[in-house]
Amino acid sequence: MMISNPNQEGEAFSGNYSNNPASIFIRVARKDKQGYITRTGLVIILPASIYSQAYIFLCALVGGVLIAFVYDTFRIKRKIISTGTIALYIEDILFWIMVAVIMFMVIYLYNDGEFRGYIIFGSALGAFLYIVLFSRVIVTSLVCVINFAAGVAKMIILVATYPVRLICRILAVPLNLLQKIFKKVFRKIRTVHRINMSRMRVWARIIKNFRKKV
Repeated sequence: MMISNPNQEGEAFSGNYSNNPASIFIRVARKDKQGYITRTGLVIILPASIYSQAYIFLCALVGGVLIAFVYDTFRIKRKIISTGTIALYIEDILFWIMVAVIMFMVIYLYNDGEFRGYIIFGSALGAFLYIVLFSRVIVTSLVCVINFAAGVAKMIILVATYPVRLICRILAVPLNLLQKIFKKVFRKIRTVHRINMSRMRVWARIIKNFRKKV
C-alpha cells in the first residue's frame, strides 16, 4: 500500500492507474494563503486479493439480504392465506432449496466455486441487518398493500358481476315456484303409487286365499 503526503502545497500527481483494478485515486482541491487553488492528492493502491475478497463479501451480504427477503415472502403469504401442515412442510422445503440456489450462485458466480468462511459470515450478516432494519417495515407494508389490492379487486368483481347476479335473482322467483309445483306433483304421484301398490297387494292376497279355498 502506498500513500502520498497530502500536506505538500502545489503537489501534482501523474500516472496511469487504470491498469490496476484494485486502485483508489482521490484528489482534493483547496486554497492556499494567497487564494490560489492547489491540489493535494491521495493515492491508495490495494492488493488485488483484498479487493476481490471485499467484493465477494459484499455479494454475500446482498445474498443474505435476498435470503431474508425470500423468507419474508413466505411470512407474508402465511399472514394473508391460512396454511395447513402439509403446505408448511412444502414451503419449508422450497425455502431451503431457494437458499441453496442463492448461496450456490454467490459462490459459483463471484468466487469461482471456492467456498470461504467469510461468505457464510457475509450472508448471515446481510440477513441479520435486513431482519433488524427492514423486515418489519417491509412485511407490514406489503401485507397492507396486498390486503388493499385484494379489497379493491373484490369490489371491482362485485360491481362487474352485479348485472349477472341481478338476473339470477329475478329468474330465481319463477324457478322456485316451478320447483314447489314439481315437488307437490311428485308427492301426489308417489302417494297415488303407494295407494295403488297397497290395493294390488290386497287383491293379490284375496286371489291367493280364494285359490287355496278352491
